[in-house]
Amino acid sequence: MTIGEGTAGTVAPSQRSSKRTALHLFKEYLPYNLVGFAITLSSLLILALGLNENAAAILGRRLDNPLGVVGSYFVHEDLWHLLMNLFSYLISTSIVWVSSKARPKLGYLLERTTTWKAWNLIVLALMFLVGAVDLLANPLYRLSMSAVGMSDLVSALLAVALAHLHLIAFKLAKLRARKGVMIFLALIVCVSGLLVVSFYLRALMVGINAPAHVFGALVGMIIALALIIWNKNLLLIITYMINILLIEVGWRLINI
Repeated sequence: MTIGEGTAGTVAPSQRSSKRTALHLFKEYLPYNLVGFAITLSSLLILALGLNENAAAILGRRLDNPLGVVGSYFVHEDLWHLLMNLFSYLISTSIVWVSSKARPKLGYLLERTTTWKAWNLIVLALMFLVGAVDLLANPLYRLSMSAVGMSDLVSALLAVALAHLHLIAFKLAKLRARKGVMIFLALIVCVSGLLVVSFYLRALMVGINAPAHVFGALVGMIIALALIIWNKNLLLIITYMINILLIEVGWRLINI
């Protein structure tokens, strides 16, 4: 049996080319996740060695532990906690990577964040910024609570990724690619839904630090909005701000 025009047991050149292209894209995407992989490997090692309590005591975020501002991201309660956060992290990096491919290039400041180096720098900056804001503003820490995990960080990253979805939809609209616009509008709804669900206050009853999620999301939204406002595209500014307002409405509705 032959495949394409090749001889028995061979693979057609077009298939080999497709495999090389897929491998190239995968290698191109991987560096976007460097910080996330470092956090994941650290958390997996701690879980495998059964050192959760010891690691939380050293790296946990609490008022008497400045190291916890960033250190808390490298510890997770259990494997499920880690996998859920990693899933959201990969969603955000996938969106930014796709945004790096979107055409036409408009020279916007937001577009400059789509290289893997720039994205990892943003992730590192958000780790410090979100951690500090959460520690200072979250009232739960005044109750001697300690927190671990990167849920607040991924909330911030999703908020920035949401701005990239708006930018991609805007570019597709300029090209009059209606189906593409509809697909990315659906993705905007999905990511917005993730951000809404993340601030379910009743989750506090099962030990989930829901306020940290919203502080992370708010920091990410402010950063993303600043990047959008820089280029003074009124349509992008308005659509993203409307999106933020709808997320806030969602937060209020689920916590009635």
